[in-house]
Amino acid sequence: MGNLMDWARILAYITGTVDQELLLRNEYLAAENRILIAQLKTPLTTWWHAQFLLS
Repeated sequence: MGNLMDWARILAYITGTVDQELLLRNEYLAAENRILIAQLKTPLTTWWHAQFLLS
């Protein structure tokens, strides 16, 4: 039974590490998107609307 608990603990640790890494990556991408959207000369909503009308 101790071996099963060891595996459960290892799996929980790995899962937590992956979750934390994905959370950090998502936060980075969200910040990068905000920066890139702020640098657009044309507001994104106008561009998005034009793309929608053309499709």
